[in-house]
Amino acid sequence: MAVHQDQVVFPGGDRVETFLPLGSEALSRAVAINLYKLMAYKDEYEVARLYGDGRFDAYRSQTFKGGKAKVWLAPPMLARKDDQGNPRKIAFGGWMLDYGFPVLARLKGLRGTALDLFGYSDERRMERGLIATYEADLQRIARELIPERLALAVELAQVPQDIRGFGHVKQASLEPAMAKREALWAQWDQAGAAAAA
Repeated sequence: MAVHQDQVVFPGGDRVETFLPLGSEALSRAVAINLYKLMAYKDEYEVARLYGDGRFDAYRSQTFKGGKAKVWLAPPMLARKDDQGNPRKIAFGGWMLDYGFPVLARLKGLRGTALDLFGYSDERRMERGLIATYEADLQRIARELIPERLALAVELAQVPQDIRGFGHVKQASLEPAMAKREALWAQWDQAGAAAAA
């Protein structure tokens, strides 16, 4: 999918399936911001890239003198669960900053392939599912958008803003966001019926 000046384009193989005429700056902005938010989630490869690009190391060396570096992480395959079923963080030594993250950052080409071990986690599946759901919502908006529904279209496009955090925090914010989405779609149907009457 690509966002252009006044439309969102959904590719379908070699041709374009759907154009979404956004019709308002508010809707255009909401779609662009929230589509980016969903697609730019921080997976393990991105965290490794951020730690390994030199900025964190520069900040650390300017801020702290001496001592040993430690990074607290909750890798999906290694972290034990606490009483509520949430992953516990594990301390990793400086070797993770010096060697682990740079190697992991170079493996980002595995993202989305069968060799992407992190991609099998519930969290990564949920994030990919959110993107697919959002794209389906945008396609429905494209098919059914009428002037009476424009404000609702903007609200629907902004639902991902309610999904915040990482891991179990993100999971906890997901349920209310999806309930809000369902309520907005019910209002959408009512607005369509009222406009048709």
